[in-house]
Order: sequence, then structure tokens, then C-alpha cells
Amino acid sequence: MNGSSLPLIRRIIQCWAPSMILVAIAACGCAPQWHYSYAQGEQERQHERQSGQPERDLLLFYKDHLDAKSGQMQDVLNSPIVKPLIAGKIRCMLVTNFFPNQRYMAQYGVDSAPALVVVHPDGSYHARQGLITAEQARDFLAEATGSGANPKTDIQILPVPEYYWHGSYEEAVALASRQNRSLFIVYKWWLSAESTELLNRLSQPRVRRQASEMAHCLLDWDYIPNRAHMAHYGVSKVPSMVIVRADGTYHKLVGLASVEQIIRFVVKSRSPGRRATPRRQSGITPAIHWRYNYERALATARKQKRNLFIFHHSVFVDASNRCARLLDQPEAAALLDETVCCRLDWVIVKNRETAARFGLTDPPGFVVLRPDGTYHARPGSEQPSDLSALLKAARHPGTPLSGDDG
Repeated sequence: MNGSSLPLIRRIIQCWAPSMILVAIAACGCAPQWHYSYAQGEQERQHERQSGQPERDLLLFYKDHLDAKSGQMQDVLNSPIVKPLIAGKIRCMLVTNFFPNQRYMAQYGVDSAPALVVVHPDGSYHARQGLITAEQARDFLAEATGSGANPKTDIQILPVPEYYWHGSYEEAVALASRQNRSLFIVYKWWLSAESTELLNRLSQPRVRRQASEMAHCLLDWDYIPNRAHMAHYGVSKVPSMVIVRADGTYHKLVGLASVEQIIRFVVKSRSPGRRATPRRQSGITPAIHWRYNYERALATARKQKRNLFIFHHSVFVDASNRCARLLDQPEAAALLDETVCCRLDWVIVKNRETAARFGLTDPPGFVVLRPDGTYHARPGSEQPSDLSALLKAARHPGTPLSGDDG
């Protein structure tokens, strides 16, 4: 693989990996317990570090989907004596026919499937290749503790992002506020070559080290509300970066910057910047007051004895973006005026698990959860009449919600 092919592969991963994950979710009918790309697993580890959570081991299961032994190995991992031992780990299932996976696994001395690797928080690892029994897997996992061997880092491997990107501006702002941290916003467009190159430069180790302690937000120009968010900071072009400090001031850098310029920009942001332009208050049309945490929104709805309206959304799905634009209309806000509204980003695993409880396997999706614990759910529609029909149906009891939320 030559250097010129790396940006293309990165772009393929950025564009198609979310779709591959959604296909896997739809196939099993519920939220997955495994990640299907090493980048997602590494990103979850980074999130644990940033949020102060106890760091967990990363379990890598390397498989060949055409190999019977790999299928048997998957059965071993689902066996009663092994499954509890992997429940507390971050889990990645990587297939052999994807070249970047081959290079990633080679760092841990693995060149064939099936194989298991336990990567510890200190970066060391334990590995086992070949088909093993459930008892052997149990013994391997019991012994794979503490420090192990050091990986042979491959400098040409696709960089693993060490950012935990939030696709919702409001959610990212709330997180930065709770943790009293600066907010790093990257404004891009998925069809912009300069945007793709900026993301590549942000993945450089020198940049990651400088920006790792901030909350991270990735906004796409395609989603109309994001344009208003960025206009608040005087930004209208992609790619651009904005760092909003905890004191409310901000710094911005418009255009494709070099690695050195990005580092200087991040360092400069540690000093107070300019004040954001106040948002206009006159002439405001009705708008939905969104909440972005299911548990808190549910608690509010219960306390106020009101319906909870949930919009399961993904910026990677065109139909979902069209539904989002529908909900931006004053007519939608009027329909939902007496309802507690919650917007859940499909990228977040926990939100996909919530969607699965309502029988939704793909974004977009709408749910109305009534105070009596029953609900009405349907795939999202772009027609105001369909939203109105859903709310009308929700005047009557629906499907009982099982579990603690019922």
C-alpha cells in the first residue's frame, strides 16, 4: 500500500463504516455488543480516558467469515463459561478480508484467523491464535491480565482517531459545560476533499496530544441547523475549526490548516478569545426544546405526566436529515408543544439500544411514550401529516414497554 492510497481508504471508512454497522444492527434485530472496526473500539477507550472512567481491556476477535473454525470460535465466545468473562471488555470483531484489519492485527503478532487478542490499558497485549475450546478460552482470558507483550507499531497503519466526536452541537456543549472543558468544533462537509484532509491532519499524534483534553464536536455542513450554530461564531465555510473556552470566549481557524498551524491554534486557544455574537431574540419562530439524554427526558416526562417524543436521528442518513428539517418547522413545534422532546444520536451505542427497545432497527425513527408506559413507534416520515397521525394515535394506549422503563 503506497502513501497516496491512504486518504482514499480513510474516506471509504468514514463514509461506509457507519452504514456497515447499521446493517449489522438490522440483521440481528437489536443493538450489537461488538464493534466492527478497530477505530470504534479505540475511540471508546479514548472516551473512557477523557471521562475519567476506569479503563477496560480491549478484546479483539479476528475471524474469517468463510472459515468454519472462525464460526466455531464465535460459538466458543458465546458459550456459558466464556461469555461472562468478556462481558466487561470493549469488544471488536474484525474480519480478515479488510486489509487495514490485517495490518492492525499484525501489530499483535497475529497473521491468521481465528485469533483472540486482549489489549490492556497500558498498551501491552496477550494473544492466542487458532481454534480453542471454551475451557482453553476461559484459561487464556484468566491468564491475560497485567502487562503483556509490547505491540510492534506499524507507522503506516491507518491512524486511529483519539477523539470522541459528538455529532450533536447541543450535546457537545452540554458535555463541555458539565466537565468545565473547552469545546473543539470541526466544521466539515463529507464531499469536501479539504475537509477529509483536515481530519487526516487532526489524526497526527502531535495534534492529538494537544487536543485530547477537550470535548470534541464534528458538525457537517449538510445538516442545516449546523450552519446556524457555526454562524454564531462567524463561520460559514468548510473546513473550519472553532475552540470555545469554558469562559465563553472562542477562537476560530477557517480553511485547511497545516499541522503546525493547527497546533499553534490549539495552544493560542488556552488564552481568552473573542465573545460570540449574541443570538437574535426578536422574531423567533416556535422551536422544539430538545433534550439529548433519554433517562433525564423520561424522568421529566414522568414528573410532568406528559408524553415523551423521541426522534432517533443519524446525520449519515438522508431520510433522517429530511425528518430533522421537518421537525425544524414551526408547525412541528406547535404539534409537540405539550410534549417532552428527546433527540437521540444513532452513533451512540446506548441510544441504539434504546431504539431497539421500541422495535426500531434503523434511523430515522419516531416514538411517543405515554405516561401509562405504553408507546407508539414508527420509522420516521418526511410528511407532516404522518407526524400528526402518530401523535393522534398516541392519544390512546399503545404497546407496553417491557423492562424498568415500563
